[in-house]
Amino acid sequence: MCILCDTSSVRLFKTSSLALLLVLCVASCSQNKPDKMVAGKTAQDSLMPQKRIAWLTEQIQKSPNDYAPLQERASWHQKTGNTPAAIADMDKAIALYREGADLYYERGAYKFLQNDTAAAMRDFRQAAKLGTEEAENFYQMGQIFFLRQDYARAMKQYDFAIKQDSMEAMYPFAKGLIFEAQHRPKLALAQYERSIRQNPGFIKGLVQLHKLYLSDLKDDAKARAHADRILQIDPGHPMGRFIAGNMAFDKARAITDMAQEKVFQQHLSDAIMAYTVAVNRDSNFTQALYNRGYCYFMAAQYDQAIGDFEHVLRTDEHNANAHFMLGSIFEHFKDRQTAIFHYELAIQDRPDFADAKKAVKELKKN
Repeated sequence: MCILCDTSSVRLFKTSSLALLLVLCVASCSQNKPDKMVAGKTAQDSLMPQKRIAWLTEQIQKSPNDYAPLQERASWHQKTGNTPAAIADMDKAIALYREGADLYYERGAYKFLQNDTAAAMRDFRQAAKLGTEEAENFYQMGQIFFLRQDYARAMKQYDFAIKQDSMEAMYPFAKGLIFEAQHRPKLALAQYERSIRQNPGFIKGLVQLHKLYLSDLKDDAKARAHADRILQIDPGHPMGRFIAGNMAFDKARAITDMAQEKVFQQHLSDAIMAYTVAVNRDSNFTQALYNRGYCYFMAAQYDQAIGDFEHVLRTDEHNANAHFMLGSIFEHFKDRQTAIFHYELAIQDRPDFADAKKAVKELKKN
């Protein structure tokens, strides 16, 4: 079964689960000792990360009982992607100063990045016990409860965070995600709007407002207004361009009259261009890659479509839709074995994939 003229069986990827929208915000090391100032800048500002780490290592050797350079070196390890080294430095810093609430918070944040949520929660709780007033500490605990779908406790922690910092847009936004997960769109709307009032340029809030108006509240005009606002703030923002691509693609799919072929192709071209901007800003934006591949597929630009679907699979090897689309393209080119290969991989990744099962059955008949 080839779906080159039948788009009903292939869905566009939607945005990731609500949990993935909770971005970990690692706090700055506020208690670090300042470096010697030179002409208004620190003496180390111009150093590359590895040089900075080497310099801090010298400071640690000179002052082995001072936790501050360990704390700062941990932050630089994290900036270079070496989270285990960051945690090891925080372990040493805490051993030197067990009353430092921010030390426990920062170590918890690093452990959260390694998906060790149990250990992260212990550190966040210890930071709270030591009397931290850091709003981020409560927010991070809320994140962990959110990921566990313990929404009541998550909401309580977000409220604590708001009490400490009533102007941070992320905290009401996080409450909005809870209400959305609970299928309470109007309450979610109020929280997202609050986040935008606190920070008019808060793109995450604008994205969620766009999605909410589009899917739950069925108000296309307001959904478009929020999408336009994203692109006004940042014309090349990946999610803004992704939304613009979806809108252009929806216009193309709405055309059923062959007399409007030029208009159809123009909408596809607009969608491809928008998705391309998104991918150029984020080369692993799987949803944009998949949607662009699907547009290439509809435009009969099969080599480009294959490239995008294969890129999707390099990022997400168990993406059943990408395998299905590759199967459809190779079936179109009469490459029966390769088509069956991709259809069967789609079924492995999604055992209830009826269209893929039907395609394999039909191909094996011949």
